[in-house]
Amino acid sequence: MSDASPGGNFVFSTLCFLFWAANIGLFGEGGGLAIGLIQLGVFGVYVIVSTTLLSKGAAFIGNTFLVFTAAFGGLGGLTNVGSALAAFRGIPFDNSVIGIPFLTVGCFLLLVMPAARYFPKADFLIFLLGGIGLVCTGLLTLGILPPSTGPGIGWIHFSLGVVAYYSFIAGMLAAAGVNIPLGKPFFMPKSQRVESIS
Repeated sequence: MSDASPGGNFVFSTLCFLFWAANIGLFGEGGGLAIGLIQLGVFGVYVIVSTTLLSKGAAFIGNTFLVFTAAFGGLGGLTNVGSALAAFRGIPFDNSVIGIPFLTVGCFLLLVMPAARYFPKADFLIFLLGGIGLVCTGLLTLGILPPSTGPGIGWIHFSLGVVAYYSFIAGMLAAAGVNIPLGKPFFMPKSQRVESIS
């Protein structure tokens, strides 16, 4: 059966690397506008991935990508572009508002961790690091965490990007019949534990 999630993981990992670079200060003036345009550019890919997965009955991961479609591709992209254009035109624009969606998406990832406990380690880490990174990003954007935490949060995004990119490569290779390990789940279902003992 075909799987659209590797494409979604590629988009997600790319955005993670962009957020990492922004957080550690690699981009100069206009970096926010460029990131925003990229976010809007990948919005269509997110929509295709989420609707494809949902149409195949993959409700959990399909809805997860749908959440990212809205938060990153749509809201995040529009906020970054709007913030840059507003600054250019001298229009007041409070981009800390995007901290609320980032915070809610981060909480979403952490709250669904019980469902991810049976996932391969790589996918489990995507949910865990993603949740932590987004909660911290939301708190930073809202001004609750000090700016000095930005680089540390950036490195969380970098680690998340590496894991998501590895998952993307593994998914693409699996589609071609080549399997590389994603790591056994941290928690095995009881049925599997019983089978492994017998």
